[in-house]
Amino acid sequence: MNATDSLKMMWPKLPACSGLPGRGVEITSGHPPQVFQITDFATDDVGHQRWDTPGPRQEDHEPAHVDHSNLLGYLPFGGESALLPVQQRLIMICPNEDERLTMSQVLAHRWGAIHASGLDDIVAFADEREASIETGQDLLCACLATSADPRLAPTLEKLRRIGVRTVLFVPPSTRLTYDLGISSLSIDDRELIVVESEHSQDMQPSTWPPLHHRKDPTAGDYWRAIISRNGQPRLIHIPRAG
Repeated sequence: MNATDSLKMMWPKLPACSGLPGRGVEITSGHPPQVFQITDFATDDVGHQRWDTPGPRQEDHEPAHVDHSNLLGYLPFGGESALLPVQQRLIMICPNEDERLTMSQVLAHRWGAIHASGLDDIVAFADEREASIETGQDLLCACLATSADPRLAPTLEKLRRIGVRTVLFVPPSTRLTYDLGISSLSIDDRELIVVESEHSQDMQPSTWPPLHHRKDPTAGDYWRAIISRNGQPRLIHIPRAG
């Protein structure tokens, strides 16, 4: 290094690394230095394969009887599957309106769910199901252009009461928890999935860090999403293919 002693004294104290090759320290504003280890694992090995094909180490994580019709996506490093969460309500936040609609249609088809676009369709479905004496499809994929409608919260409560699981595809909003009729203090991050976020505003009401920018978010065979895994945000790839 050619830095002067005075400059070296200004550098932050770096944490110790192991003696393995490929080690590094990432320094970002607002966070302490993070140690990372570069491995010889090639992400392309799983990035371009079919979404329902086991990854290089998937057999270590996934039982053989997994129903792939419930698959949400996969972790890009290792190929481990991420299944559709079992929560009664799942909130998928996506800032791009066209991508949000397309994703809701693709996933509704994959999961064999009812698809509704717009609050009028959701209200009509809830009223029809409440009046029906027969049980039917218990999973609804509902895409909304906005969550700012006073009918939304009572409609979601009605769906919960009659036993319909709901996957909401909504734009980010600081008022989202209020619009859904829940307290921002009681929202469970296991209910949240944030798709193709590249700015902090794309994450609202979540406080997770956004994803890195890519030139064309519509390119490729998957959507990038952030989920909670063991209490920590994790990247998954949601396949575009139905």
